[in-house]
Amino acid sequence: MCDEGLNALWARFDARHPVFAGDDVSQWPASCLERLLAARLLREAANAEYVDCNACAQGHREKVQYIESPPGSGFRAYIVCPENGRVWVPPYRLRQWEIDLASLARALAEALPAAAGVHELATDRVWLLGKTTIGGQAKEAFLVRGARWADFQAVLAGARRFKEATQPVVLVADVVPSQKVWGGDAPAIFVLRELARLEGSSLVVDRVQMDRVLGRGRRRASLVTVVAVPTPQGAQWKDLSLVVDDLDFRFQVLGKRGKRTFQEAGFENRVKRGFPDHRWELLRFFARDSGPLLEEALDSRAKNNLKQYVSELRKRLRAVFPGIDGNPIDKPAGERYQTAFKITARDGIVLPLPADTAWSRISVVEARDGRIRFTVDIKRRFLAYSDGHAEDRGHEVAERPETTTWEHDLWTLGLLDDDGAPTEVGNALLDVLRGRGRVKRGQNDKAMIHLGSFLSRLTGITAPAFEFSAARKEWTSSFEAASETSSGNK
Repeated sequence: MCDEGLNALWARFDARHPVFAGDDVSQWPASCLERLLAARLLREAANAEYVDCNACAQGHREKVQYIESPPGSGFRAYIVCPENGRVWVPPYRLRQWEIDLASLARALAEALPAAAGVHELATDRVWLLGKTTIGGQAKEAFLVRGARWADFQAVLAGARRFKEATQPVVLVADVVPSQKVWGGDAPAIFVLRELARLEGSSLVVDRVQMDRVLGRGRRRASLVTVVAVPTPQGAQWKDLSLVVDDLDFRFQVLGKRGKRTFQEAGFENRVKRGFPDHRWELLRFFARDSGPLLEEALDSRAKNNLKQYVSELRKRLRAVFPGIDGNPIDKPAGERYQTAFKITARDGIVLPLPADTAWSRISVVEARDGRIRFTVDIKRRFLAYSDGHAEDRGHEVAERPETTTWEHDLWTLGLLDDDGAPTEVGNALLDVLRGRGRVKRGQNDKAMIHLGSFLSRLTGITAPAFEFSAARKEWTSSFEAASETSSGNK
């Protein structure tokens, strides 16, 4: 456990010089210092220039002197004690560690989690941690230091973002300051000594306690715990992509990827626990339709309450992604409800090809931006009329060639893992494209076998997507394959 060291950190957070000496740290449990350093809550500072004398009972403080004694032994640290003369100071007593204020703010933002990035509003005093969802409502979270100092009201006056916040949540280290320091209504305040703990080398906050406190006075059924997504600063709804499965969704926004279950995203049925609610079902309908909602597919209850359900879904999406402003679902006049972000069902990505399409009509290319481009040559049938008077004209079925293209990134296709690296099947696809349709892999290579199944499901073509040559120990694609990247041009 590291409670002693962490509590000492909170107690010293509001000190003018939040520094720990070697004597302080020596009283902590073993490995506590290492964990605080690994969590980036502390960092090593310059050696002490003054230390307390531990050779007498007076407890006086003396300046450190460096003397080479005995000669040739190298310089060692000493202080002068009135009772005991020159006293040697062990090296560990000279070492010091200071609270890394900026890193601590970032650790708290990650632990909440809060979106849109950390902003220092007043140097070493006030930080905006970002937007988060507490008690089912979007809030702006702030960390403040020195709230009991005489200059705090002047500091707050210069922190414009704090003054403009409508429902701020404030984190303080150790003691709740007087309501008078806020110059008006006091914000919701949480004490980090009671709220935070270390798990391994990560700072963790008690979100359940925060939800419980800020949910007081609201209807019990409306209190929802949401694991918000800390979106990158500047993210907009158009930057977000969702791939929705039965009980969870994967998200991607400006390079940040992850997953939330329906419970984590606040979509659990408040009566029938363990099951999704009606908002989740509506989200899945949006996913099946890849954005525009086909109201004809809804049941009668959803149709009759659609406006209310969409409004509730908007609020939930804003709670899950509190760092994104604006409207996640819109309805232009005379049109269908439409998501402002990209959304698909986990198994919903299927290229709408005619039933008689063959692999020979398909080309698959890795584009320069990493997206996968599918191009299909299709013969469209239409009625062609012969020349002559309108009443005399006969007609016949004719065909004309038509080229259709779709582009999807690897993540949307389900070929990237949570860390953003291609899966085994994703790597197999890239190898095929960069090898212009040929790849050296074994006949029983599972990734190639699964890739063939994946492409057949994607296109609806039942014929094999690849042929294997035992003589050459090589797979050859039945479609045209290429890559526009440097890896594919080697």
